[in-house]
Amino acid sequence: MLARAPPLLLSPLLLSLPRPCRVPACSCDVQKAVKAAVAGEPAERTATLRFRQDGVPEEVVPTVALTRSRDQSTGTATFRFERPSVLGLNSVWEDGLITGLYVCDEKKGCLSTRDLKLEFHQGRPQSLTAVLVLKSAEEWRRFLDFMRVYAKEHDLSFESAEGVS
Repeated sequence: MLARAPPLLLSPLLLSLPRPCRVPACSCDVQKAVKAAVAGEPAERTATLRFRQDGVPEEVVPTVALTRSRDQSTGTATFRFERPSVLGLNSVWEDGLITGLYVCDEKKGCLSTRDLKLEFHQGRPQSLTAVLVLKSAEEWRRFLDFMRVYAKEHDLSFESAEGVS
């Protein structure tokens, strides 16, 4: 007869971890996640938005507006970032130029756009808007898969426009 293993004593600690936190696959990953949480490091993300192809993920969570054509073959995703960290005073000097918006999913790769608009208020960058054009049903599906993961990792929700189901 097999004896049941006692429950992990880390459960109160894991409940107090900052959200979001993905559940690690093996015990060594649990130890890494606990150490990172105790040290105040952010949880590892699988869906990220970046302004440089190999750069660090953007910390500011954008407002995302979606549009889709009547035949549902194409669409757009408009990302609006209020005071993104990439517009910091020394960001360009330390990390290089902004080359576009890269919507990256660990499993499916990246979608990207170079259609970026910067708004200034009293000579300082205030917001950054990026428009991602989704040119096929496949790109639309990939984007929606990305947004599901991104929304889950950042505790976001979806609101439909009035009169749209």
